[in-house]
Amino acid sequence: MIEEIDRQIMQLRALGYQQDDIAQRLGISQATVSQRLYNINQQVQNQDPARVFWTIILGGTAIYLVAKIIEELTNENRRYNYG
Repeated sequence: MIEEIDRQIMQLRALGYQQDDIAQRLGISQATVSQRLYNINQQVQNQDPARVFWTIILGGTAIYLVAKIIEELTNENRRYNYG
């Protein structure tokens, strides 16, 4: 699971900020930013890129809720189609 600080780091990185700029904006060390980026990369290597993207953009809780809504809609559609 990507933590809030990781999401903030990834958002700033996506906006083109360098590690030292990210560290300054978030009040953490550049070494911490570097380590967290490495850890994020290790976590997401084998995951669906779209899911990783939406987790970063929306946050873990929001992506969980969206996934549950899609699951419910899919189940409802199956019940409707298969009676």
